[in-house]
Amino acid sequence: MGFLDNLLNRNPTADWRPQRDLALILDIDQESFCDIAIGDAASRIQKLGPAARAASARNGVYHYPSLGVVLTTEQGRVVEIELAFDPIEPYRGQVRINGAELPLAGDVTEEAIVAAAGPPDERTTSDGDEVTLKYRRTRANWWFELSLGSLDRIWGGKHD
Repeated sequence: MGFLDNLLNRNPTADWRPQRDLALILDIDQESFCDIAIGDAASRIQKLGPAARAASARNGVYHYPSLGVVLTTEQGRVVEIELAFDPIEPYRGQVRINGAELPLAGDVTEEAIVAAAGPPDERTTSDGDEVTLKYRRTRANWWFELSLGSLDRIWGGKHD
């Protein structure tokens, strides 16, 4: 992508075609979203179709607000997967961990996450109302961020 692409706000993913009947599954055991794993080639993201934001896509950040997911790449590899559970365009797929599905109906509490995922490797709090449960896996760290007692975001990213 060159200067003209930036100037014209061309989307490098415009010709990507979404895979039909794609099951939206974040599988933390496999460290993948829709079988796109942390460390995989960025080209695997094509199955999601065109990204919503051209400028971000040109910089390796692929936003899919209708799916509630953002994938980030560096040097041609997937390095982060983020799911949002906001009320406007939340993630509507499945989350699997420890061979089971995390129930996403209603408010997902810390207790429900710990029941499915087990005790976190680390638990942090900020401002009293925000809690982050951190789990370390082989390729990535996974954070479950809660706000006001309910799941707000799941983030998975490469180890430092």
